[in-house]
Amino acid sequence: MTKKRIILNAFDMTCVSHQAAGTWRHPESQASRYNDIEYWTNMAIELERGHFDTLFIATWLACTTSTATLPARR
Repeated sequence: MTKKRIILNAFDMTCVSHQAAGTWRHPESQASRYNDIEYWTNMAIELERGHFDTLFIATWLACTTSTATLPARR
């Protein structure tokens, strides 16, 4: 029988909290640093220590319903 290998993948998104609402409030949360390259390199180092195979970083485009944050139209 061939030995099967489990591939471990980590998933994160370029925003403060995407799957577990409110976790950003935890005293040790670093989620607010999502726009800091050091945040991502530290995560990659930790995942490598844990023998993860991949890190998927999802990006997203946001649409807002508030016109206060939109640029003025010409």
